Amino acid sequence: MNPFVHLDEDGLLDYFDACRSISHDDGDLVCDDASASENIYIVRSGTVRVSILSHNGGERLLFYGRSGCLLGDTLCFSEQAEVPVGLQVIAMGPCEVVTLSHQRFRAICATDVRVAAAVISRAYSKVARLIEQLEYATFRDTTVQLAALVQALANEAAGAGGPGDQPVRVKMTHQMMAAATGRTRVSVTYGLNRLQEEGAIRLGRGYVEVIDAARLQRHVDYDEPRSGAAWKPSPVPGSHAVGAS
Repeated sequence: MNPFVHLDEDGLLDYFDACRSISHDDGDLVCDDASASENIYIVRSGTVRVSILSHNGGERLLFYGRSGCLLGDTLCFSEQAEVPVGLQVIAMGPCEVVTLSHQRFRAICATDVRVAAAVISRAYSKVARLIEQLEYATFRDTTVQLAALVQALANEAAGAGGPGDQPVRVKMTHQMMAAATGRTRVSVTYGLNRLQEEGAIRLGRGYVEVIDAARLQRHVDYDEPRSGAAWKPSPVPGSHAVGAS
Protein backbone atom coordinates (compact mmCIF):
# COMPACT_ATOMS: atom_id res chain seq x y z
CA MET A 1 0.00 0.00 0.00
CA ASN A 2 1.12 3.55 -0.67
CA PRO A 3 -0.21 5.78 2.11
CA PHE A 4 0.97 9.05 0.56
CA VAL A 5 -1.50 11.37 -1.12
CA HIS A 6 0.45 13.37 -3.71
CA LEU A 7 -1.56 16.51 -4.32
CA ASP A 8 0.91 19.20 -5.31
CA GLU A 9 0.65 18.89 -9.09
CA ASP A 10 -2.06 21.51 -9.69
CA GLY A 11 -0.56 24.31 -7.62
CA LEU A 12 -3.24 24.98 -5.00
CA LEU A 13 -0.58 26.59 -2.83
CA ASP A 14 -0.09 29.32 -5.45
CA TYR A 15 -3.47 30.78 -4.45
CA PHE A 16 -2.41 31.09 -0.81
CA ASP A 17 1.07 32.59 -1.14
CA ALA A 18 0.04 35.64 0.87
CA CYS A 19 -1.28 33.58 3.78
CA ARG A 20 0.84 33.17 6.88
CA SER A 21 1.92 29.65 7.72
CA ILE A 22 2.61 28.12 11.13
CA SER A 23 5.79 26.12 11.73
CA HIS A 24 5.65 22.73 13.45
CA ASP A 25 8.38 20.42 14.73
CA ASP A 26 8.52 16.64 14.54
CA GLY A 27 5.72 15.10 16.60
CA ASP A 28 3.69 18.31 17.01
CA LEU A 29 -0.09 18.13 16.83
CA VAL A 30 -1.07 20.14 13.75
CA CYS A 31 -4.81 19.77 14.31
CA ASP A 32 -7.43 17.51 15.86
CA ASP A 33 -11.18 17.00 15.56
CA ALA A 34 -11.92 20.15 17.58
CA SER A 35 -9.74 22.50 15.53
CA ALA A 36 -10.74 20.82 12.23
CA SER A 37 -14.35 21.72 12.98
CA GLU A 38 -13.37 25.39 12.64
CA ASN A 39 -10.42 25.54 10.24
CA ILE A 40 -8.90 23.98 7.13
CA TYR A 41 -5.17 23.34 6.78
CA ILE A 42 -2.88 23.38 3.74
CA VAL A 43 0.56 21.77 4.08
CA ARG A 44 3.10 24.21 2.63
CA SER A 45 6.18 22.08 3.32
CA GLY A 46 7.06 18.85 5.10
CA THR A 47 4.91 15.78 5.79
CA VAL A 48 2.01 15.12 8.17
CA ARG A 49 0.38 11.88 9.36
CA VAL A 50 -3.44 11.85 9.33
CA SER A 51 -5.07 9.24 11.56
CA ILE A 52 -8.04 8.39 13.77
CA LEU A 53 -7.66 7.53 17.46
CA SER A 54 -10.00 4.98 19.01
CA HIS A 55 -11.44 5.17 22.51
CA ASN A 56 -8.88 2.64 23.76
CA GLY A 57 -5.95 4.68 22.42
CA GLY A 58 -5.37 2.69 19.23
CA GLU A 59 -4.44 4.56 16.06
CA ARG A 60 -5.75 3.94 12.54
CA LEU A 61 -3.62 5.58 9.87
CA LEU A 62 -5.60 7.21 7.05
CA PHE A 63 -2.82 8.68 4.93
CA TYR A 64 0.30 10.84 4.84
CA GLY A 65 0.11 14.29 3.29
CA ARG A 66 2.92 16.47 2.06
CA SER A 67 3.29 19.81 0.26
CA GLY A 68 -0.06 20.86 -1.22
CA CYS A 69 -2.16 18.51 0.90
CA LEU A 70 -5.49 20.05 1.95
CA LEU A 71 -6.94 18.93 5.28
CA GLY A 72 -10.42 19.57 6.63
CA ASP A 73 -11.96 20.55 3.30
CA THR A 74 -14.72 17.94 3.60
CA LEU A 75 -15.61 19.19 7.07
CA CYS A 76 -15.69 22.76 5.79
CA PHE A 77 -18.65 21.93 3.52
CA SER A 78 -20.49 19.47 5.77
CA GLU A 79 -22.36 19.41 9.05
CA GLN A 80 -20.29 19.83 12.21
CA ALA A 81 -21.79 16.60 13.56
CA GLU A 82 -19.85 14.75 10.85
CA VAL A 83 -16.44 15.65 12.30
CA PRO A 84 -14.80 12.27 13.04
CA VAL A 85 -14.06 11.84 16.74
CA GLY A 86 -10.40 11.14 17.36
CA LEU A 87 -9.07 12.79 14.21
CA GLN A 88 -5.47 13.91 14.59
CA VAL A 89 -2.79 15.28 12.28
CA ILE A 90 0.82 14.94 13.46
CA ALA A 91 3.92 16.59 11.97
CA MET A 92 6.47 14.09 10.66
CA GLY A 93 9.54 16.27 10.96
CA PRO A 94 9.61 20.06 10.49
CA CYS A 95 6.70 21.37 8.43
CA GLU A 96 4.77 24.55 7.67
CA VAL A 97 0.98 24.64 7.49
CA VAL A 98 -1.38 27.41 6.36
CA THR A 99 -4.50 27.73 8.54
CA LEU A 100 -7.73 29.34 7.33
CA SER A 101 -11.15 29.56 8.95
CA HIS A 102 -13.99 27.68 7.27
CA GLN A 103 -15.76 30.96 6.57
CA ARG A 104 -12.76 32.49 4.82
CA PHE A 105 -12.04 29.33 2.84
CA ARG A 106 -15.65 29.04 1.65
CA ALA A 107 -15.54 32.67 0.53
CA ILE A 108 -12.37 32.04 -1.49
CA CYS A 109 -13.91 29.00 -3.19
CA ALA A 110 -17.05 30.99 -4.01
CA THR A 111 -15.10 33.79 -5.70
CA ASP A 112 -12.44 31.77 -7.57
CA VAL A 113 -13.56 28.76 -9.61
CA ARG A 114 -9.93 27.61 -9.97
CA VAL A 115 -9.65 27.10 -6.23
CA ALA A 116 -12.99 25.28 -6.12
CA ALA A 117 -11.87 22.97 -8.94
CA ALA A 118 -8.57 22.25 -7.17
CA VAL A 119 -10.44 21.40 -3.95
CA ILE A 120 -12.70 18.95 -5.79
CA SER A 121 -9.66 17.35 -7.45
CA ARG A 122 -7.98 16.86 -4.09
CA ALA A 123 -11.10 15.36 -2.53
CA TYR A 124 -11.25 12.82 -5.37
CA SER A 125 -7.57 11.94 -4.95
CA LYS A 126 -7.97 11.31 -1.23
CA VAL A 127 -11.02 9.10 -1.76
CA ALA A 128 -9.18 7.14 -4.47
CA ARG A 129 -6.21 6.61 -2.15
CA LEU A 130 -8.41 5.40 0.70
CA ILE A 131 -10.21 2.97 -1.63
CA GLU A 132 -6.84 1.63 -2.75
CA GLN A 133 -5.77 1.14 0.87
CA LEU A 134 -9.03 -0.69 1.60
CA GLU A 135 -8.37 -3.04 -1.34
CA TYR A 136 -4.89 -3.82 -0.01
CA ALA A 137 -6.23 -4.42 3.50
CA THR A 138 -8.92 -6.77 2.20
CA PHE A 139 -7.24 -8.81 -0.52
CA ARG A 140 -3.47 -8.69 -0.02
CA ASP A 141 -1.18 -10.88 2.03
CA THR A 142 0.14 -9.13 5.15
CA THR A 143 3.75 -9.41 3.97
CA VAL A 144 2.81 -7.86 0.62
CA GLN A 145 1.08 -4.99 2.41
CA LEU A 146 4.09 -4.39 4.63
CA ALA A 147 6.52 -4.53 1.73
CA ALA A 148 4.50 -1.93 -0.19
CA LEU A 149 4.17 0.28 2.89
CA VAL A 150 7.89 0.16 3.70
CA GLN A 151 8.75 0.77 0.06
CA ALA A 152 6.51 3.87 -0.11
CA LEU A 153 7.99 5.28 3.10
CA ALA A 154 11.55 4.55 1.94
CA ASN A 155 10.95 6.21 -1.42
CA GLU A 156 9.55 9.26 0.35
CA ALA A 157 12.51 9.40 2.74
CA ALA A 158 15.05 8.97 -0.08
CA GLY A 159 13.51 11.70 -2.23
CA ALA A 160 13.94 11.98 -5.99
CA GLY A 161 15.28 8.83 -7.59
CA GLY A 162 14.25 6.52 -4.75
CA PRO A 163 16.56 4.65 -2.40
CA GLY A 164 18.85 3.21 -5.08
CA ASP A 165 21.55 0.91 -3.70
CA GLN A 166 21.95 2.77 -0.42
CA PRO A 167 20.17 1.61 2.77
CA VAL A 168 17.24 3.84 3.74
CA ARG A 169 15.93 4.00 7.29
CA VAL A 170 12.19 4.38 7.88
CA LYS A 171 11.08 5.63 11.28
CA MET A 172 8.02 3.51 12.07
CA THR A 173 7.09 1.07 14.83
CA HIS A 174 5.35 -2.29 14.47
CA GLN A 175 2.25 -0.79 16.07
CA MET A 176 2.17 2.06 13.55
CA MET A 177 2.43 -0.47 10.70
CA ALA A 178 -0.40 -2.49 12.21
CA ALA A 179 -2.52 0.68 12.29
CA ALA A 180 -1.64 1.44 8.66
CA THR A 181 -2.42 -2.03 7.32
CA GLY A 182 -5.33 -2.97 9.56
CA ARG A 183 -3.51 -6.10 10.71
CA THR A 184 -2.64 -7.27 14.21
CA ARG A 185 0.72 -6.44 15.67
CA VAL A 186 1.54 -10.16 15.84
CA SER A 187 0.92 -10.66 12.11
CA VAL A 188 2.90 -7.50 11.32
CA THR A 189 5.86 -8.74 13.35
CA TYR A 190 5.69 -12.07 11.53
CA GLY A 191 5.57 -10.37 8.13
CA LEU A 192 8.47 -8.05 8.93
CA ASN A 193 10.54 -10.99 10.15
CA ARG A 194 9.90 -12.72 6.83
CA LEU A 195 11.13 -9.67 4.94
CA GLN A 196 14.20 -9.53 7.16
CA GLU A 197 14.93 -13.23 6.63
CA GLU A 198 14.69 -12.66 2.89
CA GLY A 199 17.34 -9.94 3.20
CA ALA A 200 15.06 -7.10 2.04
CA ILE A 201 15.07 -5.13 5.30
CA ARG A 202 16.84 -4.85 8.64
CA LEU A 203 14.74 -4.31 11.76
CA GLY A 204 15.73 -1.95 14.56
CA ARG A 205 14.10 -0.37 17.59
CA GLY A 206 11.49 2.01 16.21
CA TYR A 207 12.66 1.79 12.61
CA VAL A 208 12.96 -0.42 9.54
CA GLU A 209 15.93 -0.15 7.21
CA VAL A 210 15.59 -1.10 3.54
CA ILE A 211 18.83 -2.84 2.57
CA ASP A 212 17.78 -4.49 -0.71
CA ALA A 213 15.22 -2.54 -2.72
CA ALA A 214 15.09 -5.23 -5.44
CA ARG A 215 14.09 -7.95 -2.98
CA LEU A 216 11.48 -5.65 -1.46
CA GLN A 217 10.07 -4.92 -4.91
CA ARG A 218 9.59 -8.64 -5.56
CA HIS A 219 7.32 -8.83 -2.54
CA VAL A 220 5.40 -5.72 -3.63
CA ASP A 221 4.80 -7.25 -7.08
CA TYR A 222 3.60 -10.55 -5.65
CA ASP A 223 -0.13 -11.40 -5.89
CA GLU A 224 -1.44 -14.08 -3.53
CA PRO A 225 -2.65 -17.15 -5.45
CA ARG A 226 -6.43 -17.62 -5.42
CA SER A 227 -5.92 -21.26 -4.48
CA GLY A 228 -4.57 -20.22 -1.09
CA ALA A 229 -1.32 -22.09 -1.69
CA ALA A 230 1.55 -21.35 0.65
CA TRP A 231 3.57 -18.32 -0.38
CA LYS A 232 7.13 -19.02 -1.53
CA PRO A 233 9.14 -16.03 -2.78
CA SER A 234 11.30 -16.56 -5.84
CA PRO A 235 15.02 -15.96 -5.28
CA VAL A 236 16.49 -12.78 -6.69
CA PRO A 237 18.69 -13.71 -9.68
CA GLY A 238 22.24 -14.40 -8.58
CA SER A 239 21.27 -15.00 -4.96
CA HIS A 240 19.93 -17.78 -2.74
CA ALA A 241 16.80 -17.75 -0.64
CA VAL A 242 17.27 -17.87 3.10
CA GLY A 243 17.57 -21.48 4.23
CA ALA A 244 18.42 -22.77 0.75
CA SER A 245 21.37 -25.11 0.43
